[in-house]
Amino acid sequence: FHFCASTEHFHALFSEHVRVLETGGTFFIRMTSLFGLPDKMAVPIGKGRYHLPDYGDRFLMTYPLIAQLTEKYPVSLLEPVKTVNVRDQRAMGVIVFQKEA
Repeated sequence: FHFCASTEHFHALFSEHVRVLETGGTFFIRMTSLFGLPDKMAVPIGKGRYHLPDYGDRFLMTYPLIAQLTEKYPVSLLEPVKTVNVRDQRAMGVIVFQKEA
């Protein structure tokens, strides 16, 4: 998901994954995230993408995006969001959703 070109691209992929997931199924995402990075380490470049200290440009998961996903799609967080900071170059978030009825 962190190679999505835009927020719209991300939603298109996410919605298809949710569509094929069985009710009660678990959806595990590990992707670059804005949370877990020191302030101002990720520079927004538009459409949900950021320039990172490792010189990569990626689409990042954010807390507001998670809120949008749980409002727009029949999913809820199965456990608290987790993140791993990779040498202050990027952060990898782990988000676990469960599909609701």
